[in-house]
Amino acid sequence: MNKIIFILIITLFSLVSIWAQQPGNLPAMYYGDTVRTGVQFSKDPHVIWFQGQYLMYYSVPGFTDKVDNQYGWGVAVAKSTDLIRWERVGEVNADPAATYESKGFAVPCALVVGDTVHLFYQTYENAATMPFVMPGQPTELHLPETKPTPFSNPVATGTVAVPSMPK
Repeated sequence: MNKIIFILIITLFSLVSIWAQQPGNLPAMYYGDTVRTGVQFSKDPHVIWFQGQYLMYYSVPGFTDKVDNQYGWGVAVAKSTDLIRWERVGEVNADPAATYESKGFAVPCALVVGDTVHLFYQTYENAATMPFVMPGQPTELHLPETKPTPFSNPVATGTVAVPSMPK
């Protein structure tokens, strides 16, 4: 009898879960970026209030384009004025000279200091020494840019040094 009740509960839970994921049944603030893969996906969201709007920084998965160029994980940006309707603004572009970004970066965290947004993220260049970096802003937002600055190498130093932030 207990097995039958358990199976019924699992079946009901599964059916409700499937129903809840249908497009007409999604919560009001559901957002998924489809640009890279065609499938709604936005991981590790981090939302800030900046210059009269909400900015959401989030991880987007790697992909291979039509000519077989491979791209690692990335960070994209969406904006909103009400936390319900989001519009994709663009992606934070990797610095071509930054070898530590060559395999992708993700897990964004933004910090507003005065009139500047400082974005921190994790790179995937070397799994043993994955640095966290503080890059500039994506140009699509028309915010000031700074060069990325790696500031953590836990294997080499065992400590995290906080970089000086540009004014």
